This record gives sequence, C-alpha cells and structure tokens, in this order.
Amino acid sequence: MLTIGAIFSAVLLIRGWLVRHSASMRSDLETLATERRAVEDTARLVERQTATNQLRIESIQKRLDDTLDELSRERGQRIAVQRELRELTEEHNLLIQETLQAGADRFVRRSKARGDTQTPTRQRARIPNTAARGDHDRV
Repeated sequence: MLTIGAIFSAVLLIRGWLVRHSASMRSDLETLATERRAVEDTARLVERQTATNQLRIESIQKRLDDTLDELSRERGQRIAVQRELRELTEEHNLLIQETLQAGADRFVRRSKARGDTQTPTRQRARIPNTAARGDHDRV
C-alpha cells in the first residue's frame, strides 16, 4: 500500500501543481487578452486620429490654396489700379501743364500786343483816393 499511497501523494502533488499552473496560465491569458484589447483600442484610436488629422490637413491645404489664389487676384488688381493711377496722374499733370502753358501763352500775347519788351508785372488794383478829393469829411 505504500506504493499506492506514494502514487496517490504524487498524483495529488502533480494535481496541485497543475491547478496552480492552470490558474497562472489563465491569469496570464486574461492579462494578455486585456492587453490585446487595449492595444487594439489604441490602434483604432490612432486610426481615427490619423483620419481626422488627414481631413484637417486637407482642409488647411484647401484654405491655403484658396488664400493664395485670392492673394494672386488681389495682387493683379493692385497692379492694375497702380497702373491706372499712374496713367491718371500723368494725364492730370499733363492737363495742368497745358492749362498753365495756355495761361502763360495768353499772358505773353497780351504783353506783345501792347508792345512791352519786358515780362509784364502784375498791376495793383486801383483804389480811388477819396482823401485827395476831400470826400473823407463826408459822413
């Protein structure tokens, strides 16, 4: 009976070890499953964030392209306005120059018609001298 008792003891020892080893393996498998789920959740989160970031990048690129197009149009308009302003300024200056020249030509023609050889000077307006006539005593 000793051998049956020794075999029974050995079986009990092996069974105890197998139970503890199975519990340890189940615990390790549960831990691995939990970690796997966490990794999968993280991977899904990263995928969603990547997709969201890609959409944001595409939106920013579109807005940047639109802004650059608008800037280009505004630069073209600014150049056209500057060109037009330059032309108007030249026309305005030419008109002023022609007006001044016409006035100067009329002034010179009058002087030559009178026979003046020098450039005429401006005459002062004549104010009647009432003091010389004695009108200053009248009230």
